[in-house]
Amino acid sequence: TDVNLGFTYKFNIDKYRWDVRLNIFNLLDTQKGETFAEYEGFYGETFTRRTVLYYKPRSYRLSLGLRF
Repeated sequence: TDVNLGFTYKFNIDKYRWDVRLNIFNLLDTQKGETFAEYEGFYGETFTRRTVLYYKPRSYRLSLGLRF
């Protein structure tokens, strides 16, 4: 499971509006996810399908915004 987290802080200095944002992507640092599904074939045989998802490593983004 890919979990992301974001935080925003807004404040005013004089007549200007500032935004500070911190985003953390892949908070749990999950590297891989697997799922399995079974299908029945035409003649009654069972097939198992495996799906593997690879996630990007944890990353951070810090941004500062100004409105005037």
